[in-house]
Amino acid sequence: MASLELRKSSTSMNIIREYDKLDTTLSYIGGLFGFLMIAFIFMQIYTEYSYEIEMGDRLYHYDKHDPLNSKNFNFITFIGYLFYSLL
Repeated sequence: MASLELRKSSTSMNIIREYDKLDTTLSYIGGLFGFLMIAFIFMQIYTEYSYEIEMGDRLYHYDKHDPLNSKNFNFITFIGYLFYSLL
């Protein structure tokens, strides 16, 4: 916080500047950046799982009439795989 006083004759003027706006803006930008980094890491893991399942579906067909069907891999299935791999 800065204070500046200008005096001329019997008149005085007080100017007060606050830098909270800049700090708040930088805080919001940092929070948004952190959220985007977490989202990108999450999407990278999702892409790796999806790729592995797709390649497993294409390379290993045990039964020609009953494929692994990697097209059913969705976000909910990914959450299940993620919890399984973490445990």
